This record gives sequence, C-alpha cells and structure tokens, in this order.
Amino acid sequence: MNKLPKSRSGALYLDFQDVARAITDDDWQFQQFSQLKAYKGMGVSLSFVDEGVRIDYALAYDPEKMPAGSQDTARSPASLKKANEIVPNDAIAYLGFSEFRKNIEDFLSEVRSQPAFDDFNEELYYFERESGISLESDILSWMKGEVAFGICSDRNGLFGARDVPLGVLALFAAGDPQAVGSKMRKITGLLAREGLRVYDGTLNGQEIHYLLDPYTGDFIGGYGIRDGYLVIGTSRQMLEKAMGADKEVLASSAAFKKATANLPSPQDNLIYLDVEKGVKLVSDTLFEFDRDAYREFNRDVYPFIKPVKSISLASQEMKSKDNFTTGAAIINIER
Repeated sequence: MNKLPKSRSGALYLDFQDVARAITDDDWQFQQFSQLKAYKGMGVSLSFVDEGVRIDYALAYDPEKMPAGSQDTARSPASLKKANEIVPNDAIAYLGFSEFRKNIEDFLSEVRSQPAFDDFNEELYYFERESGISLESDILSWMKGEVAFGICSDRNGLFGARDVPLGVLALFAAGDPQAVGSKMRKITGLLAREGLRVYDGTLNGQEIHYLLDPYTGDFIGGYGIRDGYLVIGTSRQMLEKAMGADKEVLASSAAFKKATANLPSPQDNLIYLDVEKGVKLVSDTLFEFDRDAYREFNRDVYPFIKPVKSISLASQEMKSKDNFTTGAAIINIER
C-alpha cells in the first residue's frame, strides 16, 4: 500500500495468492500458468485530481516464482514514443505494449511444456505446416518487442467492409528492416499463391505493398516499413497516413498530451481512449444506419458520458529492485 498515492480518497487491498488460488482451483487450464502463483498482493487506490478521477495499483510478486527473464524489462525499459509519432492525430484509441514479443514467447513456452494444451499445440503445428509460415522464424524472429495499435474513424471501412467505419494500424518494432522485408515478401508471396493480388508502390520514397481482392481490386490490407517499424493498415488511406502522408500525429495532439502527462513514466504499456471522438463516431454511425437507435443514444446515453473526455492507462512492468509492478489510470472529466 506504500506504493500508492498518499493523498488518496479510498483504497483496497487484495491478497492475490487467495485470488490466484481461487482461479486455478476453478479452472484447470489456469493451473498450467505458474506465473499466477508468483503474485502476492495488490493494492488499489482512488483519487480525485485536477484531470478528474485517478486509479492507481501496485502488485507485489515473488521473483523466485516468476518465469526466467520476466524482469528483463526493468534493465532496459522500452520506449513507445516513436510509435506515437507514427499513429495519426485523429486516433480514437491507441494501445502500446513494450514487451509484446517476450510475452508471446513466454506464452508459447508455457503452453508447449504443458500436456493440457496438446490440442492448441497440434493446431499450431498444422497451421504452420499448411501455411508454410513459422510463428518463431517468420514473425517473432525479427521483432524487437514494442507493438502499438491505432484505431481511427475510417469511412473506407475495416478491410474494405464499409459498414464498419473503423481503420486499424498495427506497428511492430523491427530490429532489422531488411529481415522484416524478406519475411513479409515470403508471407505476401504465399498469399498471392492463394489468389490475392499484390501491388507494390512508393510514398515519400518508401515502399508500400497493397493486398487487393483478385476480383474487385478492392483494398484488403497493406504494409510498409518506416522508422524501424513494420506498419500494417486496414485501408489504403490508413496505411498511407501512417507512412507519412499525414503530418499530424498523435504525439502532437493536445488532448493526448493532457491525458497522459501525469501517468507513470517511463511507460512499458500505454492505453489511450479519446472518448469524445469515440462517442461522435457512434453517434454519426447510428444517424446513418439507425435513426431510432440514434435518438435513443442521444436521449439515454450521451448525457451521462458527455463530461468524459478521455481515459488513459499506463503501467510499469516488473522491477527487479523492489519486486513490484505498478500502474495508473486517469479518467479525464470536463467540469
């Protein structure tokens, strides 16, 4: 509890060993994840701050019970700032994770060592054999760790589905851009043999690769490489904006700066939701497709969420010096 703010309005403590024991006793699959047994206790606090409402947490763990290498992030904390400078300014949501590769590798190591997950391992084996794509050598091998996702309003639709007015960007930090390019050419080559059309172009001197429907020519997905990141987009416009066509980026957004300014730093993981933009997207979509639902939304829901401008959350992963992982969430409320 000493890790939590002193000027808090309320606090809660959980004996996480009892919680973990209850979970693992209830579901036999959870028993296979030894990391759950390492957590000891968690404190949560509630505070009222200038921005609105702040929730902090601190989770204590036993380093002797953690998987090998779990505290490596404490020795070289990764930065997600470069991804913030690629995602467009009009993002509704942003999610950044600094140790995505390691988390996937830990998960695979855990499930492959447990007979309880034989079905999962068999399905993964057949996927790799049939597709010719190896999760480790073709994907995880070139990843540095950081992964970020940006979600924006996009009238072009999700993967060409215009009734889903969203666009998604996925950014994967790459250690060797040439290795990424080679692996992605292998993957797109396999997709081309399955019938998709692959079109190569350039933007600002950078290569961009588009996947198109073989019959209609509609955009299905695409990728490019910039500033040490593999960038994947769900529409041509989303991809091109992230590849530099749009100079207004999330890192320069006044709303983003305000929402994240007082979060823990450095940030190993960061989630940001622009509630105002999200509500507008929902309202506009309902107005276009369902006027009755639009009126109900504006009458029954909008008045309650109107004051909420944004929600942001950041966490700092396991620190070998004090055996805690900490984080905070801020709900930005207009008064």
